[in-house]
Amino acid sequence: MSEAYVRRGPMVWNAGDDPREYLTTLYIRFLQGFLNQTPQDHEFHWEPSPELSKVLIRGDVLDREYVEKFPSIVVVLGPLQSMGLVIDNFVRGNLFSGDRYHTDLLSGALACYAIAGNEAMASRLGHYISHGTVAMRRLLESPEGFHRIARPGAFVNQPSPPGALVSGNPESLVMVQVSVPFEYQFFWRNTEVAKPQDRGLERITKYPRAADYPYETPPRTQDVTLQVRQGANRYRAVGSRFRLDPFTDDTGDGNRTVHRVSLRRK
Repeated sequence: MSEAYVRRGPMVWNAGDDPREYLTTLYIRFLQGFLNQTPQDHEFHWEPSPELSKVLIRGDVLDREYVEKFPSIVVVLGPLQSMGLVIDNFVRGNLFSGDRYHTDLLSGALACYAIAGNEAMASRLGHYISHGTVAMRRLLESPEGFHRIARPGAFVNQPSPPGALVSGNPESLVMVQVSVPFEYQFFWRNTEVAKPQDRGLERITKYPRAADYPYETPPRTQDVTLQVRQGANRYRAVGSRFRLDPFTDDTGDGNRTVHRVSLRRK
């Protein structure tokens, strides 16, 4: 008898979170979804319920009792190398708020350990990992995903003992390592927290707590009011990021009429 399961919630990730955790979770969910689309009688069919799933996909160390029951995949993210895009990783800035937007390209590799009870099954599971990633890499390179992955391809190692990944190191288990290279474009924003003349090392050395540094909001221009007098001079309006909000104020002195134009940000 079939059972209904509640769908998993969407991945929630903020710009300040660790990209390692985001990328590992993203790739684990990809493998789970890829093997979930296989027929239910497939040897590596994945289901959210451990009772119905024929393969276990995780991102941490496995216990011996799990891997002895069915094949398993362990995903581990290796070191990340910053590529140092453009000067100061700068993308754009906001002159009104002082915010600066930066980006960088992180290069690394995902190590996927396919563990099974014999060499043939571990090799087949490693093939599904490598070939599935290459075949579906355009999906993984979608917006908010990887910049590049498995290009030109994934590297599949020869079968070897699982080693420290499985506690107890059972001799009957065989492991195949699949290395998936990738690049990920990472963005962040810097917000000014002090006036330009107050930015210095004193912010972190003068006080025991950096949060005690006296912060003053820098002055910002909100509204600009212009007075235009009638006369022989001509004025030309040029395009800008402001909108014209005109109104007329008659002085009533019989000599001149003053027209005031208020400039407000769009």
